[in-house]
Amino acid sequence: MQVSRRLAALFDRRKSRRRRAFLPATLVGDASVQAAHLLDVSESGALLHVERPPGVGLGVIIKVAGIDLLARVVWIEGDYIGVAFVHRLTTEGVAGLAAD
Repeated sequence: MQVSRRLAALFDRRKSRRRRAFLPATLVGDASVQAAHLLDVSESGALLHVERPPGVGLGVIIKVAGIDLLARVVWIEGDYIGVAFVHRLTTEGVAGLAAD
């Protein structure tokens, strides 16, 4: 995956350490349900790849690995979205989703 400089700059400003993940997920928005891939995760948010990004500011539910994560879309770059979780994940919760 090639990430733009803008995305790389966003990653550099993170307060929470991001960990790689590559998990199939379902993204549920106001009026849509679509397949997604969870690409990385931290205690405060995640990076996902989706075909039809919902709008910035919209609330979503990410269904992944048997759990539902409430989040808000904070940025969009092409088919990639960054979300902030409504409730922070624990370190153990992040580890359970991380690939590394």
